[in-house]
Amino acid sequence: MKDEFNGGGTVFKKTAAGAACVVAVLMTAGCGGASGGQAEGKASRQADSASPSPTATAKPLSADALGEALLTPEDMPAGWKVDEEHLDGTYQTDRQNLQGWKSPSASCNAFVARTNRAIGKPAAGVGRSLENDEFDSVETRITSYRDDLAAAQNISQLRKIPAACREGGKAAGAKMAFKRWAAPTAGEESVGIQMNAMGFPFNVVQIREGATVAELTFSPSSDTAFVEDVTQKAAARLKAAAQPSIQQD
Repeated sequence: MKDEFNGGGTVFKKTAAGAACVVAVLMTAGCGGASGGQAEGKASRQADSASPSPTATAKPLSADALGEALLTPEDMPAGWKVDEEHLDGTYQTDRQNLQGWKSPSASCNAFVARTNRAIGKPAAGVGRSLENDEFDSVETRITSYRDDLAAAQNISQLRKIPAACREGGKAAGAKMAFKRWAAPTAGEESVGIQMNAMGFPFNVVQIREGATVAELTFSPSSDTAFVEDVTQKAAARLKAAAQPSIQQD
């Protein structure tokens, strides 16, 4: 956490950064240094894309390929830099989605447990957090699963969680809630939700190509045009990395 800011702005930025950390823990994207935002962003008006009934033809990507698919500061406006990154391919592969999640709804907990079993543990994963001097952030996690069926199940979990867990719940000691959010359409399929952590809304986009899913978590201050631009750049990187792994009939 950086300490250059003073007064009420410091408290706000630190609180937002803490909320971003909670989101990262819940989504197994890790929790690095200063990663936060300032105010609620605008949602994209595009609808998320549905799954095209994948078949188990794609394979997990290598750590090098996953690393090439990560967003870089060059993909962002001026002033963005790397906050933290994990590139060896083992990032969060020992964990599952919605890590540590507990809801007052038994059906919600059962949904999460059932879906996590279907997805299975990731085969490979990398992550990178980008930030600017205003404490805006984009957390990127790219995860390969055993095949495209498991990756599609991961996307399905995010799509269904707002309805399956209307009561919300807790993770990392903080209350969490979900609602649908129309993320930009990208990749073979994509989905978005808004996660409210500690009173701050974070927009989360997942994009699937083959057996690999890229997940972007935007700080609360991210506006529509920025989210659209960054999502499309992430999708293009993911497609370029995933294409060689798709087996043709």
